[in-house]
Amino acid sequence: MLLPASARPPPPIEPDEFCVHPSNWVAFQVFEMCQTQWRIVTGMSGAFYQGLEYPSVIAVINSLDIKKPNKVFNHVRLIEAGALSEINVK
Repeated sequence: MLLPASARPPPPIEPDEFCVHPSNWVAFQVFEMCQTQWRIVTGMSGAFYQGLEYPSVIAVINSLDIKKPNKVFNHVRLIEAGALSEINVK
């Protein structure tokens, strides 16, 4: 028995390919390691991604023994800002 079109799951979305500049590679790795560490606020209008949990980001940076942790943290925040502008689009 076939499901009606409205009940079928949407087709999978193939990820776009992208390049990461070598100077941003460490920050990208940290961001990826923190992908489950989003602070999400819910309310009457639904869910809203507020940002990454910074203590978790700092813990990841410290665990990797990164030479310039402040620079990497700031780069992660830039990636976060770009991600938030896409995630919170309704």
